[in-house]
Order: sequence, then structure tokens, then C-alpha cells
Amino acid sequence: MQSNQSKLLLTKIVSSFVIKKLRIVYVVIVSSLLYSACSNSNEKEQQIESYLSHLKELNEQLKNRMKASSAQPNHTFVEAKNKHQKMTDLEELRLPSSRFRRFPRLEAPQLNFRQFMSISDCALSRHIAFRNSPLGRMMLPAQELAYNHRFLKAANQCDGQLDPKLDEQLKKVIKFKQKQWPSLHWNAVWGGTPFAKFFSLSWPRGYKIKSFDTLDEAQLAWLAKLSPQYKDKLSTELEQKLAQLPSYVGGQVLMNAYYAWFFLSRSQKELVEISRRSAEFNNSDTGLCKAYEQGMQVFKEAQMGMSTAYQQLETLQKSLKPLINLKQGVYPSPKFHSFIKRYLDLDHPQSIRIEFKRLIKEQVNLWLKIQKFLKC
Repeated sequence: MQSNQSKLLLTKIVSSFVIKKLRIVYVVIVSSLLYSACSNSNEKEQQIESYLSHLKELNEQLKNRMKASSAQPNHTFVEAKNKHQKMTDLEELRLPSSRFRRFPRLEAPQLNFRQFMSISDCALSRHIAFRNSPLGRMMLPAQELAYNHRFLKAANQCDGQLDPKLDEQLKKVIKFKQKQWPSLHWNAVWGGTPFAKFFSLSWPRGYKIKSFDTLDEAQLAWLAKLSPQYKDKLSTELEQKLAQLPSYVGGQVLMNAYYAWFFLSRSQKELVEISRRSAEFNNSDTGLCKAYEQGMQVFKEAQMGMSTAYQQLETLQKSLKPLINLKQGVYPSPKFHSFIKRYLDLDHPQSIRIEFKRLIKEQVNLWLKIQKFLKC
């Protein structure tokens, strides 16, 4: 008896030790993941701050050499950091909530009970019964598009099997559902959870970004061209295509582009001022050349990341072009319209890709001019 109690006590001690050890391991893993996520973000922020600091130093040296008392005051390092914190609102780089992305569902013309019973010999009755069931009333956007597709196919099979009055009513329903297809199509693609995950920064877990390939392009093209005339079983294929989308992290692409864009746009005014001042400076100076080289070095180190970010953004925008035009430029809300046009539309004059490309080119040219003027 005493032996059994000793064994039980030993088992409890061992179990307690194992549980505590597992908890410690769990805390260490979670902490390391959070640290890695924060360190990556901080690294980008530190690069921006370092660049602005070097530009400020170079500008100050030029100003002191020229003794320009009328020079405009420079933005301080703290001001730049505070502005950066205000501008890094991730909500601007994510899809709006589903209620802003979806078109409202409109009710189709109804069949009364007697009309419903009259089509009991037709396959259409099963679809109507499902639509009025608890599951049918809670369909997700993709499921609703698939149901609409099944309904239209079944309705065509009922042709010639109904009396004239019922046939006329059914044609009104068919016409309504065909007219509603573009809105349901949009909701299935842009209004569901797959695209919300697609634009998430945390889905899937991991830092590496999978690039688009021909299979991805084919999937997006297939989604864009869906129509009521699609011959195969839509529900199965639609579910598969949408499920494969979250493997590409569109949100991380936008975030990378945003950091690079901020790096360039925030430093543009300062660099223009340096270029203007250096054009009036005719003598080579060791201190100025050293300050120039330090700032230029940070810019060179960031250039590779900028190039990668630009290429990723360009691929993302080109690949999503067919899906952007699903509703021919008509969007459910101004907020969603702004998101699409600003971040994804290639042709919009304020597209981040167009502005990004312009800033890279301008900044390179400015550095070359400064180097020439300072004779470094």
C-alpha cells in the first residue's frame, strides 16, 4: 500500500515537472516568434531613421559651409519618427471589412407553394428546397454563387415541362438571377475570407513570400471569367481555387512596397534641398564627401530591397488585374474603391507602383547630381 502511494506521489511530481517544462518551452517559442517579427519591422524602421539622420547631417554641413542664415528649418529626427508611426496604419494596407466589400443580396421573385409543388418532378425543386433550409439561408458568398449556377442549370432543364403561367414566372426568376450574377461573382471572390487571408500579413505563417507562377495566373484568370454558362460543377472547383489563394501573401507584398515607398518619399524633400545647396558649392571637401558617402551607402543597401519590393508589387498588380475589373469599375463602397485604385490598379495616376517607380528614378538621379557637384 505504502509502495503504491509512493509511486503515485512520484508520478505526480514527474507530471508536474513535465508540464512546467512544456510551459517554459512554449513561452520561449512564442517570445522568439514575437521577437523575430518585431526585429524585422524594427530593422526596416531603423534603416529609414538612419538614412534620414545621414541626410540631415549632410544638409547641416552644407548649410554651415555656405553660412546660409535664411535656410529653411529641417524636419527633425523625432518628427520623422512620429510621422512614420502615424503613417504605418496597417488598416490602409488590408482589405476593408466584408460589409464594405460585398454587394447586398437582393431577393428574387418568389414562387408560391402551389407553383413550387407543380415543379416537384423537375430537379429545380430540390435546389429551391435547399435554398429555404437553415443551411441554405446561411450560405457564404462562394456557396451562393455556386447555388446560383446550379439553379440556372436546373431551370434550363425544366424547359417544356411547366404550364405557361408558371413558365412565365420562372423566366422572370431566371432573368433576375442572370442579372445578379456579376454582384454574386464579385462577392464570391472579393467578399469572402480567402481574399481577406490573401491580403493578411500573418497568413500563412512565415517570412518567405511565394511568387506567382503559371498555375496561380491560370487560377486568377479562371476566377475572373466565371459565367452562368460554365459547364462543370462550379461549387467544387470554386472551393478549390479559392482555397489555394492564401498561399501567396499579398499583404506582405504591399507592406514591403509601403516601407520602400516611405523610405523614398520621406527623404525626397531633404535630398532635393541637399542637391540645390551642393550645386552652389564649388570646392571639394573631405568632411562633406564623408557625409555624402555615409548617406549614399545606406541608400545602396536599401536599393536591393526596393527593387525586390517593386517587382513583387508589379507582379501582384498585374496578376490581380482581371479580378479588379469584375464589376467594370463599380465597387460596393468608396472605402473599397479607394483601396483597389490606390494599391492595385496599374493605370490609376496615383497607383503606388507608378509613384514608387518615379521616386526610385528621381532619388538615383539626385544622388548622382550631388556626387558631381561635390566632386567626391
